[in-house]
Amino acid sequence: MKATVVTKAPNGAWVVMSGAVLLAGPFDDSSSAWRWLDRYEGEPVSRGEQTAEFVFRKMWVTP
Repeated sequence: MKATVVTKAPNGAWVVMSGAVLLAGPFDDSSSAWRWLDRYEGEPVSRGEQTAEFVFRKMWVTP
């Protein structure tokens, strides 16, 4: 199994890699890259964000 990591590219941008495969990026800062990785793995970033997404789904997605 390949590890998914956040790393800094030679050009100074932050990227998300799985082995030698670029999954996402470039990002301006490491926190944006980690946020993307959390969402990719299905983890809510914070309780507030989880609540906001629940409300959004109820208001806009569910008919």
